[in-house]
Amino acid sequence: MSKENSRVFPGAGFSSVRNRSSGFFSFFRKYKTYIISIAIALAAGILGGIVTYLGMGEFNTLNQPPLSPPGFLFPVVWTVLYVLMGIGSITRRR
Repeated sequence: MSKENSRVFPGAGFSSVRNRSSGFFSFFRKYKTYIISIAIALAAGILGGIVTYLGMGEFNTLNQPPLSPPGFLFPVVWTVLYVLMGIGSITRRR
């Protein structure tokens, strides 16, 4: 490939491939802010789950409406919501 084409297509040269570091640390460096913000959001969710776990006995004794979702679905949905909150906090700052 000529130098002229490598100016038009910056990633086309082989030198750019050789200079990239590989492995976990390059992944962590690239997504560090996302990983940290998702970890903070999940930590807040875990803390909230620990605090509210004590009141779950009273919740289970309440009469549930017929269309209420099953209990195993709540942790899955809350985990997805906290991950999305972590991603949203990063995209809001940028």
